[in-house]
Amino acid sequence: MNTLSEADDNATCMTMCPEAEIRFRESRCLIHPLESSDQTASTSSSKSRRADHSRMVKVYSRPAAGRDDVDPSQLRPFPVLKRTVSYLLRLANESTASWTLVYEFVADRLRAIRQDMIIQRMNPLHTLELLEAMIPFYFIAEYRCESRHCPGYDRKLHSTQLEECLCRWKEVFLLIGSSSDISLCYLLRNADKTETYQDYTEWKTQLPPRLRSVVGLLDGCRQLH
Repeated sequence: MNTLSEADDNATCMTMCPEAEIRFRESRCLIHPLESSDQTASTSSSKSRRADHSRMVKVYSRPAAGRDDVDPSQLRPFPVLKRTVSYLLRLANESTASWTLVYEFVADRLRAIRQDMIIQRMNPLHTLELLEAMIPFYFIAEYRCESRHCPGYDRKLHSTQLEECLCRWKEVFLLIGSSSDISLCYLLRNADKTETYQDYTEWKTQLPPRLRSVVGLLDGCRQLH
């Protein structure tokens, strides 16, 4: 991970989706309904969808085995990633499309954002800002998907992605600190783990006053056990 002062200057893609990917997906009719210029695209054939480039967002793809070279034009720098996260979260909150469709799209694109962050070794300050913006989506989506029994929802995959976000958040939190509510989310999410109580005792003096009383519930939970 980069130092606090080091710039994220190894990424040159200034759009939410790289041009090469746009061309590739258009040529193979791989346009997601939420990226289409047709607002009714969710009910249309993928072959008939016309892409709205302003709505296209880079998809997650597994890195090729044994390849270390990365094309900077395929990586989005922090300002673009921040704008993309904002766009995706707004879509999750405001889209009138089915929640299942929205969830599948947003979760995949956020995963691609984290991949860009890791590949370019984004500095801790930028990493923290992006993670603290996207983590609430995973908590809300988990509740919505499970309460609505959404088709296609993979509980194990979702939980894994949330844990990955929280673990990476913890790494940068321990390095630079934070006053956000994510610290509360992390502690309560892992309240049944012994090491979490140790985290709480080490963090509680750094937590904002509004969180200390709530996190104090961990003391009570531990005493009950």
